[in-house]
Amino acid sequence: MSTIVATLLIILLTLVAVGIIWVVIRNIINQGAEQVSLGKFTLNLEIKNVAIDPATPSNINVKIKRNPGAGEISGLNFIIDDGDTTEVVKMVNFSLNELEERTINLSLTKITNSSKIVKVSVAPIFRLESGKDVTGDVKDDYEMPKTSGTTVSTGCLSGSECNDGNGCTTDSCNSGTCSHISITSCTNSDGCCPNGCTVANDNDCASVCGNGIREGSEGCDDGDISSGDGCSASCVVESGWSCNTATPNVCTNTVVCGDGIREGSEGCDDGDTSSGDGCSSTCTVESGYTCNTATPNVCTLNAVCGNGIREGSEGCDDGDTSSGDGCSSTCTVESGYTCNTATPNVCTLSTPAWQTGMVSWWRFNGNANDYTGRNNGTVSGATLTSTNCKSGQCYSFDGSNDYINVGNKLDLRTQSWTYSLWLKGTSSARMYILTKGASAGDHGVRIETYTTQHGAAIFGALSDYEVIYGPNIVLNNGNWHNIAVVFDRTGNAVWYTDGVAGTPVDISSYSGENISSPDNFLISDDHADFNGLIDEVMVFNRSLSSSEVQQIYNYNYP
Repeated sequence: MSTIVATLLIILLTLVAVGIIWVVIRNIINQGAEQVSLGKFTLNLEIKNVAIDPATPSNINVKIKRNPGAGEISGLNFIIDDGDTTEVVKMVNFSLNELEERTINLSLTKITNSSKIVKVSVAPIFRLESGKDVTGDVKDDYEMPKTSGTTVSTGCLSGSECNDGNGCTTDSCNSGTCSHISITSCTNSDGCCPNGCTVANDNDCASVCGNGIREGSEGCDDGDISSGDGCSASCVVESGWSCNTATPNVCTNTVVCGDGIREGSEGCDDGDTSSGDGCSSTCTVESGYTCNTATPNVCTLNAVCGNGIREGSEGCDDGDTSSGDGCSSTCTVESGYTCNTATPNVCTLSTPAWQTGMVSWWRFNGNANDYTGRNNGTVSGATLTSTNCKSGQCYSFDGSNDYINVGNKLDLRTQSWTYSLWLKGTSSARMYILTKGASAGDHGVRIETYTTQHGAAIFGALSDYEVIYGPNIVLNNGNWHNIAVVFDRTGNAVWYTDGVAGTPVDISSYSGENISSPDNFLISDDHADFNGLIDEVMVFNRSLSSSEVQQIYNYNYP
């Protein structure tokens, strides 16, 4: 039994010894791993300059640069030594990129007189893969000059070596010794604002809004930084106020509602204090009104298109928002219409002066009826279309027995006449456009395309006729063209294409002659049929002037 107990004790002691040995070995391994991890860092730091913080003299500003080298830092350790006391300032969670240079403000608690500092050192803090923070070796030391009163013994060679970074000292090198003399006078543009100086006597000092002294770029200073009292929180004179020259400034409200000048918080000022005219008695814009920027403001009731009341900028309001009835969906008067002053407006088609003497007008909007109600046409073969028309709809003729027959009407007799129409085509064939007789000995007129002369009109009879040629404008180029042929029985006949006149032909010899025919008036023909589109055909019982022909050409067809 004692042998067994002894054996168990030996085993237990062996296990304890092995455990102790493993703990020692593991610590050695971990320390070695950390040294391997730390050895990967080749990071290099450089202290460029150290200067006393002029705003808080107990603090120092350290300018530090990270030079090329591998490794990521998680913080910096600064060691500050004044010869008697060493203070460590640790900055954690701090990053510095490669080649980055930054100035860091260090707050000192142990060292109370920063002017006695003799050396500042820096060491990086690394975060290992294990998550443990380790402080590396010191990477740079910055030796501070030893101070004595206003001088520093540094063995300087030039004044550039003596710059202490303090704008309120005059730095110089005298006999190998740096001198730093404090600036006490209030002098403009020297980079220093000494104690007791203000922006009033030293432009290096900042103005202080709210101190009751108007200085620098301040427009006012009433002794506080509240807005709404005439002098804003940024010391600017508020709109509608004026501030005097007292110290502090006293500001008064200059806004007068009803004086016709919109100012301050006024939404409008129409020169009175009456409500109900768009600008209320308190100079606010009333609901449903808009006020312009004139002086005084003029306020108008907001227009509602379609309510039957013409208001604001509306050109008309006929009580609806439909187009095509003279007053458009946006309440503008449509081309060719005139609207009266009734409420709601009533719009009717205008009658231009050139429409005087109109006998027939085939607009082809839906059918071949005469717009004047006199001479409706009967369609044979032609097709009504809404595609590529001059306005609205038009008729398409295919050149094979397509025409519109108006009947045995519209004889010239002894009168002067004018024919006008729009056509579009590409055929080079000779085609009849309008005919009333003028064939096989009949008296009458025929208007046709003529390949060599760009259009021609035949007037008279087969044995006694005149030919009126159009100007040198191609008709079969696929574009819309306006043709007007004017017959002045006491003067000339003229063919116009797009308002351009051809050569006049004297037809005065036919004055008083009855030019009539038993043939029907045809648009296109059943012989030399037109191939293309025809729209807006008109017949007048008088000769139109050249300016009236031009008006037809430029007319915006409703």
